[in-house]
Amino acid sequence: MFRLIGGLFRESTKINSFQQWVDVVKENKKVIILTTKYVMFIAGLLSSALKEMGIESKIIRKEPVWGYSDLPHIVISPQVFRKLPKNYIAYQVEQLEASTWFNDEYKRRLEDAIAIFDYSKHNIEFLEKIYLNKRIFFLPISVNRALCNKFELSFDKKEYDVRVILPKYECM
Repeated sequence: MFRLIGGLFRESTKINSFQQWVDVVKENKKVIILTTKYVMFIAGLLSSALKEMGIESKIIRKEPVWGYSDLPHIVISPQVFRKLPKNYIAYQVEQLEASTWFNDEYKRRLEDAIAIFDYSKHNIEFLEKIYLNKRIFFLPISVNRALCNKFELSFDKKEYDVRVILPKYECM
């Protein structure tokens, strides 16, 4: 797929793994956060945590007229958006077992994500039964600096603060 950038066509890049997503974020020091007005506070918390790590973030509430950027995205409530960016992590904030949102289309959107963040350990247990090969991370909705020191980054672990998902960044 090609995108028109500044009058020139260039090939779009597809990120194929969580580690590659992390590497691109570390290299560019930029992330786009796509959210709805209803969970804007979560986007603000993520943006603040990323800023502490020296990573610039831009919060958007809809697809830009020119289309999504190739930068890594975190999409909060991916079921709400008609079209999603190519390189995204889904931040799942529904109570899954009780949600009317959790249908086949929503499952597909989670499956298409590079990884899934979820605020609920109960939801993660539910998701792991469905997505055995998907990276699913517990990312509570809080500003919890204690998590920075509690976990070393290992892709086998399940609990992270956003500041330790991206390795080699100091927690403030």
